Amino acid sequence: MKKQIFIFLFSFSTLSAAFCQADLTTVETYWGKVSSFKVSPDQLKAFNRIYVFDTILKREISEISKFRFIVQPVMDGPVKIAETTGNELSLKMRTFIENPKPGDRIIVSEIFAYVNGEGFRQIPTAIVFVVE
Repeated sequence: MKKQIFIFLFSFSTLSAAFCQADLTTVETYWGKVSSFKVSPDQLKAFNRIYVFDTILKREISEISKFRFIVQPVMDGPVKIAETTGNELSLKMRTFIENPKPGDRIIVSEIFAYVNGEGFRQIPTAIVFVVE
């Protein structure tokens, strides 16, 4: 019984932390996990860069070489897609999120980075923002 309570509390704290990150200037995501965030338009505009951590095999991940940035407007306009090099948002990506509306989804995926001992490879992770 204690084990089940511990697992529940750990799961709840992990999920609530993922949805409550207030400082989005730097977003951390983890190997094999989709990180979901409910964000205000102002929080989304503050989003600058991503970092990825390997919590499974504890490998060092550095030098993000590129990632895909997808904006899915809930009401109007087409889906917008951009790619960039490095771990920071490009100017084009910033223009995509200048005027976010509630319900809009922003997805960061197809992240490629240098994994110590393995070279450059795609990281199995994604980040999903939903504008409140």
